[in-house]
Amino acid sequence: MVDAQLDSIARRTDRIFALLMGLEWVASVAAAQWLPPRGAHGTFTHLNSNAEAAVLLGGALACLPIYLAAVFPGRTLTRHVIAIAQLLWPALLIHLTDGQIDPHLHVFGSLAALACYRRWRVLVTATLVVALDHMARNSLWPQYAPGVAAADVWKTLEHAGWVLFEDAFLWLSIRHSLVDLRQRAMSQGLVVQKTGELEQVCERMRAKNRELMISNQELVESEARRRRAHEETIHWLVKVSLYRDEETGAHIQRTGWYSELLAATAGWPRELVDQIRLAAPMHDLGKIGIPDAILRKPGKLTRDETTIMQTHTLLGAKMLTGATTPVLCMAREIAMCHHERWDGGGYPAGLAGQEIPETARIVAIVDFYDALSHDRVYRPAFPEAEVVRMLREGRGTHFDPRLLDIFLSLLPEMRAIAQAVPDDAEENDMQVPTGANQAPRSPQALTSVGATSG
Repeated sequence: MVDAQLDSIARRTDRIFALLMGLEWVASVAAAQWLPPRGAHGTFTHLNSNAEAAVLLGGALACLPIYLAAVFPGRTLTRHVIAIAQLLWPALLIHLTDGQIDPHLHVFGSLAALACYRRWRVLVTATLVVALDHMARNSLWPQYAPGVAAADVWKTLEHAGWVLFEDAFLWLSIRHSLVDLRQRAMSQGLVVQKTGELEQVCERMRAKNRELMISNQELVESEARRRRAHEETIHWLVKVSLYRDEETGAHIQRTGWYSELLAATAGWPRELVDQIRLAAPMHDLGKIGIPDAILRKPGKLTRDETTIMQTHTLLGAKMLTGATTPVLCMAREIAMCHHERWDGGGYPAGLAGQEIPETARIVAIVDFYDALSHDRVYRPAFPEAEVVRMLREGRGTHFDPRLLDIFLSLLPEMRAIAQAVPDDAEENDMQVPTGANQAPRSPQALTSVGATSG
């Protein structure tokens, strides 16, 4: 990663120096054309062929580095050629200005610029070029050396000392820069490594999540199959009772829908609402044990027959004794207690008020309403207004007052259920009644119902 970053830095720096070389060439030509040459001591000299030297020598210095930077960016050869050319530019500028001191400063700027490569070997190449150039100029053209008119070894050493002094600082700068670069590369490498590890963990988590989703889907499907099997078992259990008392077949269906709607509006949890829809139809399951002579008798029952008929609550509870599923346990308490009265005058145990399970209190209301609203073998159906009147009369004596108020507020929905499941409907033709699965009413609505009912 460090090598990749250094290579990127080298390519970028090559392009910068290529642009700089072109600008230096143009600037040297312009300087030679418009600025008169001036000696090292400030006196103007005669005009000479500096413009031609700027064009030819400047072009020689600029073209090769520009070509290498364009064709071979980032190569070791490219940056060393650039270093040689860049440090020869001060020699050309000194020649063009007849030894002015200003171009000597170009050396130090060029060394600082070459440090951008962050390669100390480039500085070695550049320093050697500076040393050779200064030695040659001091020996052959001392007039171009700043402040001297003849060869001076000490001036050469002084100039070399300043160059080495700058090199030392640039070397330290490069060293610290490389240390920082390596630390950042290590940090980035660690981040990449941790990111890869995190991605692997995330992929494993996604795989586990997919497995869990598949398992959950299988569990949901298994639960749905178990629920369908459970409901089918209950359906066939209820259907057995229909063979003994066919007149109550639709009545049993309606009782389940009535109970579901009343429980939902009373604020029951959805799970219990679904359970009472399945459990309520089993409220008269014990009638299987009642003799046909009593169960199908068209006239009024005698006292003894009535006593036998009332045992259907105990028979139904006994048939469901030992059940462990929530629906069958609920069906057992409904079968046992749906003929209990709010005032304690019911059977079989004479329970009163809150002693009666709420499930049985719900079924007591809907069973009374549906039984009186439809024909029986021993009597015709009562008008709905008469049934409602009798329900109101039983408020607080026969029926739970709060549940009865809720039921009376739902009469339009109850009527829709009765129309959807008539006595002469085939079982397979029965549809889910409109309103049977509606959302419960708000507590404010129930409060207003209680204030206006009865």
